[in-house]
Amino acid sequence: MIPRRHLVRRGDVERTMEPRLMAVLVQLASRPGEVVTRTELLDAVWAGTVVQEDALTQAVSQLRRLLDDDSRAPAVIETIPKQGYRLIAAVGPAPAAATAGAAAPPEAPVAAGLPLRHRGGRSRWLALALPAGLVAIVAVVVAAVWFRPDAGRKAEPGPVTWQERPLTAFPGEEGWPAQSPDGSLVAFARREEGAVAFRVQLLRVATGETFPLTEEPGDETSPAWSPDGERVAFAREVAEGFRLCVAPAMGGPVQELGPLHWALGGHDWAPDGASIVYSAKDGQEAPMRLLRLRIADGGVEPVTTPEPLSRGDTWPRFSPDGAQLAFVRSDRGSSREVLVMPSAGGEVRRLTGGFSTTGGLDWAGDGRSLVLSATLRGTYELWRVPVAGGAPELLPTKGHRALHPDCGRDDGQLVFVDSLLDTELEIRTLAAPEQAQTVAPSTRLDTGARFSPDGRTVLFVSERSGSRELWLLDRDSGAVRQLSAFAGDALRKPRWSPDGRRVAVNVTRNGWLQVVVVDVASGLQRQVTPDGGHYRLGHWSADGTGLFYSRERGAEWQVGRVRLDGTGAIDVHCPGCLSLHEQPDGTLTYFRETEPGLFRGLPGGREDRLSVPEDDGAGTENLEVTTDGSWFTRVTGAESWLSYRDFATGAVRNVLRLPDNATGEFHVSGDGREVLLSTVARSGSDLVLMAEPGGSAQ
Repeated sequence: MIPRRHLVRRGDVERTMEPRLMAVLVQLASRPGEVVTRTELLDAVWAGTVVQEDALTQAVSQLRRLLDDDSRAPAVIETIPKQGYRLIAAVGPAPAAATAGAAAPPEAPVAAGLPLRHRGGRSRWLALALPAGLVAIVAVVVAAVWFRPDAGRKAEPGPVTWQERPLTAFPGEEGWPAQSPDGSLVAFARREEGAVAFRVQLLRVATGETFPLTEEPGDETSPAWSPDGERVAFAREVAEGFRLCVAPAMGGPVQELGPLHWALGGHDWAPDGASIVYSAKDGQEAPMRLLRLRIADGGVEPVTTPEPLSRGDTWPRFSPDGAQLAFVRSDRGSSREVLVMPSAGGEVRRLTGGFSTTGGLDWAGDGRSLVLSATLRGTYELWRVPVAGGAPELLPTKGHRALHPDCGRDDGQLVFVDSLLDTELEIRTLAAPEQAQTVAPSTRLDTGARFSPDGRTVLFVSERSGSRELWLLDRDSGAVRQLSAFAGDALRKPRWSPDGRRVAVNVTRNGWLQVVVVDVASGLQRQVTPDGGHYRLGHWSADGTGLFYSRERGAEWQVGRVRLDGTGAIDVHCPGCLSLHEQPDGTLTYFRETEPGLFRGLPGGREDRLSVPEDDGAGTENLEVTTDGSWFTRVTGAESWLSYRDFATGAVRNVLRLPDNATGEFHVSGDGREVLLSTVARSGSDLVLMAEPGGSAQ
């Protein structure tokens, strides 16, 4: 184990460990064979943070999974009841082979540049021998102090700070920056305040002057420079779909490239200028795949063939020498991974994974690493990923969310998007919907809000603590408290139990989508689905004793049910069903993979179609099912509405016109009188130029 890199290595296999997990293990390793009390561990690792004791229990549980340890027959970490934990693995010198490549002090957790420049310094290092050949290299003298927030800081050199300066500060949004080959220009997409469409513009870095790439109307994004700097390729939305276009950088007619597509997901120009590799799909249910477009004759050929039910491949980027192609692959759950393959075709290699969302990537100028925007710690940050293998390393940025990195051809300079998104929660009474009450305000992202069954508490997901966590609002007092301590795990779709005593939520852990249940009174949490698979959270059973989920099984999703202690998992016979909901009378409502609409299962295996997607718009994510009908959002003309369908009559009525800044998320109270909405309070994005120490951000 390499503490500063938050890395566990077994042979040629490396796993990234969360910083707090590493800190717990370092504390135990600094006192091998001794009992380290729970209080000592909480004070050392969670100093200054209010957490439940279960946070430590969960951390040790995750450590055991990473180290293949068993709490019932421990070989690494032993639980001492009512006291704490102790490290029982023998401590001794590591074999030379195990420490190869790690004898020098490991990298700091903050990368110093592109390529990374290792900082000097001497430390005393001991090796911790673990079972099955897993060797942990633990800085017992230095790292144990370094991880303690209240000690030893002066002896540790501070992180190297990059120089930053804003390139743009326009009202509205800017995104998708691309530096010209000589670095004098940056192409980007801009949406002016109040406008609907993005337009590609060029910015002179020296003067800040901007001018449009084209004069033609259309929504334009994702500019990419030709290797000679003469042309810019970009994506344009037209009435029939999306297509690639190219225009001279200094003005001229726009040329359309290739066929129309249902969606585009990024593109890059090959370094030899002969082709463009781009991400596209040709239908709503199809996965994104990579295609190669030949500039000479306009021919298109496939590059990747992702699984049919996956989300597919996006963000293709050529290495500087053109030999390799990196891209992001998204599976059927909520996990993304970075893959690398020979650009001419061949074996696809996984570089890193476990991200719940990504916001772009690019190759560093030396071709030995990638810079990736990802939510490894709950919010978008920039990470340096060595192509040869190893843990991602954080690049320090000063803004809000760091997206769309572009490294250009200068090893020491990159441009990225600093994005701000502040959402608020509001409650409206459906009898008087013009009156809105903002609740639990913050300057961070608040989402996924739901009324408790009795309507007195609001559950929501917020980034106000620095990572996405579950929070509770007491409507009587207005008090807000943090419920969970996931510390960086990505969260989505929280659901109250019928009795309001528990919350189920989808959590992405180590790249797998899992279902976790949190006790509202204590904050204790239990993962009820096994590791090593993707499990989409559905709904609670009507009696509250179990949960429905959809699990990945080959190329399909299988609906199942599990008890709250993780036992008794069974498959539910409902071929092709998704998002199954059980009514109090045992009736099941569900969506199907192969046929659009909302269905209801009846006795004898019969079923009714309760709705059709043409009426009910956005489908499973923006639809709430009740015993007698369904709430959903839909667009009629230029207006968005919260609407209700009565199952008995099939009649649909518009109930609430959604405000223009609504995100589309909603939850209607159990009595049907109130609705929770998520709205955008502030949003915007600017381009930032970032230079490594010793470089110039001028």
